[in-house]
Amino acid sequence: MSEITNKTFLNPDSYHRYDLYADFVAGLNEKDLVTTYTELKPLFAEAFAELGYSDVDFDKRMQSVFTMVANAPIIEDPIELSYFSVNYQFADPNLEALPNAQKLLIRMGPENTRKIKAAVKKLQASFPAQ
Repeated sequence: MSEITNKTFLNPDSYHRYDLYADFVAGLNEKDLVTTYTELKPLFAEAFAELGYSDVDFDKRMQSVFTMVANAPIIEDPIELSYFSVNYQFADPNLEALPNAQKLLIRMGPENTRKIKAAVKKLQASFPAQ
């Protein structure tokens, strides 16, 4: 968080806390991404069912998640925050209304978001919609 002219903004320095994760994902080629996803898929599907989503097809849900991540905005301009209770939220109601995963990507910063989106697009291409 940074304060500029009595307003609070998301601090771009905080983006770097996600660099390790984004760099790891970005460093995987398409084959490695698919292999890793395929190996972990049974664990993901089991956790998905344990969360109460046994009536939803995991693969179809992942396709919708891939699409949502691929469509996440990349914001280069300063992002104003407002204080709500004990948490900060985006002052722009359009940003605050985004799905939580897209808001996380915004908090990761534009460069890390580009890396994650590129990896997701590779996965999307490897697992066509059913």
